[in-house]
Amino acid sequence: MAGGRVGSLKIFVYLLIFVAVGSSAVYLSYQLVVKDRLAMETKLREKDERIGELELENQRLNAYLRLLQHEERRAQIQVLEQRTGVDGAVVNKIRFTEVRSDGTPIGKERVFDLPGDQVYVDFLVIKFEDHFVKEGDPLRGKALVFFQRIFTNKVMPDEGYPLDEPGKAPEIYAAEQAQTDWEKDLWRQFWKVGNDEKLAEEKQVKAMHGQAISQKLQPGKIYHVLIRNTGEATFPPPTELKS
Repeated sequence: MAGGRVGSLKIFVYLLIFVAVGSSAVYLSYQLVVKDRLAMETKLREKDERIGELELENQRLNAYLRLLQHEERRAQIQVLEQRTGVDGAVVNKIRFTEVRSDGTPIGKERVFDLPGDQVYVDFLVIKFEDHFVKEGDPLRGKALVFFQRIFTNKVMPDEGYPLDEPGKAPEIYAAEQAQTDWEKDLWRQFWKVGNDEKLAEEKQVKAMHGQAISQKLQPGKIYHVLIRNTGEATFPPPTELKS
């Protein structure tokens, strides 16, 4: 009996030693292999997240720099006909065409009949935070320009004709290359940005506002609309419409 108990005790001791050794091996394996692997995976995940953030910021910066390379937006208002309506008011038949600096048309021309002899071009400007570009960069303070509508002294703004299509990038900005998701989202939420502080902060927008310029029309003239990417808008002297 005593021999049996001694044998059982030895087996129990051996089992304890085996469990202790096994536990030590598992602990050492975790410390030497698994723990380091988990730490490495965490670092890689954090690195991937940071790369994603940097790629998004780079996308925003590249889009910003490309869009604001445009020094201005230009358009021509050609007075095709000026007549007197049934109520005695002047009616102008005009052709509105956006153009490049060399006069090349951008997009389709549009023809409108507008009562009234004084035309207004209403547009929006949106400016980005200065830190989006390097200190001293010539693009600092520049803005995107959105042609909103055209109306007259006889046509209320809300009854005027829309120009750029809401929710889409104006053709001059979109024509160069495929838009990024950041750009598409900016144009899609263009109006909302001006009234949503959180969204404006997300889009790095510093200011957004609308304004309008006007000109009294004469028949047979081409009026030139010039809006610089600083937000400055002018009507340079008109030229004669060639028949």
